[in-house]
Amino acid sequence: MRIAVGIFVATLSLAALSACSAGPPFKTPDSALAYYMESANAKSLEGINATFLEPVSEFNFTDSPPTERFRVVKRIRYTDREVRDWNQKGIIPPAAVGDVELHVEETISGKPYMFSYNFRHTAGGWKIVTFAAWDDD
Repeated sequence: MRIAVGIFVATLSLAALSACSAGPPFKTPDSALAYYMESANAKSLEGINATFLEPVSEFNFTDSPPTERFRVVKRIRYTDREVRDWNQKGIIPPAAVGDVELHVEETISGKPYMFSYNFRHTAGGWKIVTFAAWDDD
């Protein structure tokens, strides 16, 4: 009986995760980020491309361990000032007013790493414009 209950609870957890994923995954930058993480861990190029503003033809999955967990530690909504600062640096692609930058701590193989993800709202929801890994030190 205990095993059956455990299997039932695990099945409910997976069903809840799938239902979450089946809903509008790009309603917010956070939900788009969660969909991206799920797709990257599943090594799904199709899922990753669904999260990017500009789809990619390939993605480096070789020996990439899964992200065990992630948390947003800072959120920046781009105003004219942030857009001007970004674009004056010549960073490609250029930023736009309303873009959202998330600073995300990802735990990979037990170690925390920092990433920045920039999102833009489109007719298809929030999409990743660009991302970068960086070190907080």
